[in-house]
Amino acid sequence: MPNEGTNFVFGSMNDQGLAFFFLKVLCPIVFISALIGILQHIRVLPVIIRAIGFLLSKSTAWANWNPLTPSAP
Repeated sequence: MPNEGTNFVFGSMNDQGLAFFFLKVLCPIVFISALIGILQHIRVLPVIIRAIGFLLSKSTAWANWNPLTPSAP
């Protein structure tokens, strides 16, 4: 009974095990990508990244990350 929904949506893919790949692998990737896209669109993600950068700079006592950047000869 619980597989009737996946049989209806995926048909013969469910018999080959491809439905498992879609449900367990691709759905979380699509969800996280959509969430990141929405947060970027409403301009929340840059604020979160700036806050994380600020906390990292204070916790490591470095003013910026310039000492870690490679220099070109």
